[in-house]
Amino acid sequence: MKVLVTGAQGQLGQELKQLANLHPEINFNFYTKSDWDITDSKKSHSILSNSKADFIINTAAYTKVDQAEINPEICNKINFEAPKVLAAQCNELNVKFIQISSDYVFSNTKHIPLAETFPKNPKGIYAISKSMAEDSIMNTSPHNIIIRTSWLYSSFGHNFVKTMILLAKSGKEIHVVNDQIGSPTYAADLARLIVDCILSPVNKFEGIYHYSNEGMCSWFDFAAEIFNYLKIEASLKPISTQDFGALAPRPAFSQLDCSKIKNEMHCEIPNWKTSLHKCLDNLKKTF
Repeated sequence: MKVLVTGAQGQLGQELKQLANLHPEINFNFYTKSDWDITDSKKSHSILSNSKADFIINTAAYTKVDQAEINPEICNKINFEAPKVLAAQCNELNVKFIQISSDYVFSNTKHIPLAETFPKNPKGIYAISKSMAEDSIMNTSPHNIIIRTSWLYSSFGHNFVKTMILLAKSGKEIHVVNDQIGSPTYAADLARLIVDCILSPVNKFEGIYHYSNEGMCSWFDFAAEIFNYLKIEASLKPISTQDFGALAPRPAFSQLDCSKIKNEMHCEIPNWKTSLHKCLDNLKKTF
């Protein structure tokens, strides 16, 4: 089996790389942005047509949510236009396309976990770009795969966990919002799930799925658990979303209901604290 992975320098891309050596039955090919700029449609078609791949996992994305409000063209080019073209090319070449999407496609006022069928209501440039990509990908072929996730972090790349540790070590007072509720997701768990799904011999893996770690918390709770586990004394203060004043809107409640993927793939999903502790144990070696 041959699997292509875009965005190899990102959090999820690097976690997939960590798993590659454990799966000699899969021929992984990892591409950084310099290897494969997914906005270059000719380059994409050349790589795909010559690869004879079975799957492509598109982890490449524009994730600077606030900057997207300033640079909508760049955001849309990477998050919407490129995946749209990739999906069409994969359909032409009989390659299964896996797109990573986001809880941001929802703007939920009801405090209930969000199933795949919950009506979308994206707010902001980033959210709209991810939502439009979903629509175009599924319209291209119902056999494509979209995995929505939330609050992704890893021992690799830039993310909330590493930012909190660096801020705490600087001694600065840290303000974190306490009125946005969701589910943190360890990218290593998501990578494991994707590989298991690709290898599954008995399940029809297609359509839209949700995957995040079990449980829910606020960003403030998330930060507090980081400091508590690492035994870091930090000046952590709660703040409202309105007072924080971010440029782009954020979902107020975006806990994902992962029942579908648990039932279809017969997988167990770790609690967010359990996975966070594993990630922090890895990070202890570098901080």
